[in-house]
Amino acid sequence: RRVVVYTTDQSFHMAGDGKLGGLVAPNDGLCHLNRSGFYDWSKVQDYPSLGHIAHVARDNNVNIIWAVTGAHLNLYYSLTELVSGSVAGEISSDSSNVVELIQEEYKKITTRIEVEDNSTDVVNIKYSSNCNKSTSKRRRRCKNIPLGTPVEFTVDITLKKCEHQRVVISPVGMEDNLVIDIEPLCDCER
Repeated sequence: RRVVVYTTDQSFHMAGDGKLGGLVAPNDGLCHLNRSGFYDWSKVQDYPSLGHIAHVARDNNVNIIWAVTGAHLNLYYSLTELVSGSVAGEISSDSSNVVELIQEEYKKITTRIEVEDNSTDVVNIKYSSNCNKSTSKRRRRCKNIPLGTPVEFTVDITLKKCEHQRVVISPVGMEDNLVIDIEPLCDCER
């Protein structure tokens, strides 16, 4: 797994905030660290959007741990809904619990699994899974899975239109994926 740990005692900036300071160039998503490891484009381009962060994390199979002080914890909890594979936890004001927090949040990441797909409105996908030895319909996420416990997902895919589809199903934050090419069994001439 790839994990980014983001620690702060502040809220976050997002696309558009930089315009207040005259930064009108959109964020290009590239790394602009100088040789000392310092980000030196803070006066050149705007902040990334939340969608951009979610997209980059998903495309690079990255899990994010938001380690933040209590005053901003609810804000970062809401980010976990927008950025798949991310978790948030409270760090003390002196950061003395940072190691324990990272261990605790990493355990949350490694004892859950969620699958996502690239389906469009042409495809209807229904998931079921056997989380913790109990079968559940319409579940694409399992939590509190003991390490080493296999989890099975069953996927029911239905085409809504008579056309070829390629569906990619993958676990959030991991590099594995399943590619399914669906050829319609219907007469497309009608």
